[in-house]
Amino acid sequence: DYNKDKSVGVNVYTSRSFLSGGAGVSKLDTEGMKAVYSIDVPEEGDYYFVAKYVAFNGEDSKRIFIIDGKDYVVNLPMTSGYGSTPEEWDVAKATVPIHLTAGTHELTIEPFINQWNYDWIGFVKK
Repeated sequence: DYNKDKSVGVNVYTSRSFLSGGAGVSKLDTEGMKAVYSIDVPEEGDYYFVAKYVAFNGEDSKRIFIIDGKDYVVNLPMTSGYGSTPEEWDVAKATVPIHLTAGTHELTIEPFINQWNYDWIGFVKK
């Protein structure tokens, strides 16, 4: 679940009807911005952070995600466009899994390098 009270500078847009729920998040690319979510983990295990995204402006993007007080960086390879068509969107998976206990965890996403937009984020069990 998205935590509006703890998030800063998040811009939700609804101009892409093909996105999940018809909405996405743009950029989140300036120092001080952050998106905060409550993530429910059904069972303890090793999980990969995943995101459906577009990354643009000529190079890869990177984002920091913080969970349980630990910082991780996820690389988002440049996509073929700004996300105006479904084909321009891609899914990235972190290369290293993290261990999560069952229950609710706070996930914070912060900018690091370059721009992106995202449709959804989550964790996939290894």
